[in-house]
Amino acid sequence: MTARSIKALLALALIFFVSFLLPRGTKACGPFFTDTIFIFTKHPDFPLEKYTAGRLGVINPSWARSYLVVAYRTLSNAPLSDSEAKALKSLWDDRLNLDDHYDDSGNKSWIEARKKVPGATAITDVQAYRNREKPHEYEEFLNCQQDAFRNATATLDERIKKYGAESNQVREWLAAQDVVFGNCHEGNRIPEATADQDQLIRDDRAYQIAAANFYGTNFDQAKEQFDAIAKDKNSPYRIVAPYLAARAMLRKGSFAEKEEDGRSALADAEKRLNAIVKDSSLQLSHHAATRLLNLTRVRLHPEEKLHELAHEIVKKDASGDFKQAVWDYTVLMDKYLDVEDEEAKKKQVPASLSSDDLTDWIMTVEKDADNSAAHGFDRWEKTKSTT
Repeated sequence: MTARSIKALLALALIFFVSFLLPRGTKACGPFFTDTIFIFTKHPDFPLEKYTAGRLGVINPSWARSYLVVAYRTLSNAPLSDSEAKALKSLWDDRLNLDDHYDDSGNKSWIEARKKVPGATAITDVQAYRNREKPHEYEEFLNCQQDAFRNATATLDERIKKYGAESNQVREWLAAQDVVFGNCHEGNRIPEATADQDQLIRDDRAYQIAAANFYGTNFDQAKEQFDAIAKDKNSPYRIVAPYLAARAMLRKGSFAEKEEDGRSALADAEKRLNAIVKDSSLQLSHHAATRLLNLTRVRLHPEEKLHELAHEIVKKDASGDFKQAVWDYTVLMDKYLDVEDEEAKKKQVPASLSSDDLTDWIMTVEKDADNSAAHGFDRWEKTKSTT
């Protein structure tokens, strides 16, 4: 059988699948059953591992779009690899709150590390989430990542080895770091500058002041201070500082109330992150900067990024981070399509959205049956493609 014949059969299978998936209203005689059959409206039956392995069952168009991505991959003869299946299972666990465990290992390590400094005030917790006040609502966001606590723990251990746990340098460093982490949950406190003659202590304090401004949501000040650190060739923080300055701009753009302010900050973040990934001297920041660049482009160029992701996730093992790619793709799809007002949706949905086979297939499955089958056949006639 030729490749074209196989594609034709697959395309027809997709068309008939849509037709039978959304049947026209019919009336029929029995048999009638007394047993109640329950189905999930947002996801397939558990365990979800069966679904990622290709056992699709009867696909429901009301399922969340991440499940429809799997259906498309399976029906177009590009089943998930083991790593992709695990990545999607992790995504679904996060969204369904099946794995609701918050990783606070870094937080706990920091609390234990502080005990090494004699006389340090005992603490039992550091709240990592901060409330972002918006008009008529409150939004909580993760302000201090666990890596921040781990890095602080490592730095404290290094300073204890260098100066001693009872030294003034360590005590003052810890006091300043407590101020920094105090902004994780609320407040806007900044550590005082140090008069210590030791260059390392001054470098530490400059970094702590910039971090405190970042967590206190003073993003412009944080950017300027991280930029200054990046220019200091002797600072141990010069490699990470450009990334943190870009991160400050990304957060400023994401939190901006006015769209024009947000786009300006996001554009700044994109420019900075592109420069980082092209700079071989900043290689240690490349992985983190690449992830942040993807997030920036999702927010700054949503339509363009949606097309990129639609092409990326249909190819087996093409994505370096399949979970994040599918997550971003479905979030962008939701942004365009999950609008209750039909007139508003028509204005919001870009005409080019259906130019990608995956996106067009999902949109077709979610439509009514009469139009779905006709559209599916018409598209195959034009493209002769099932991928």
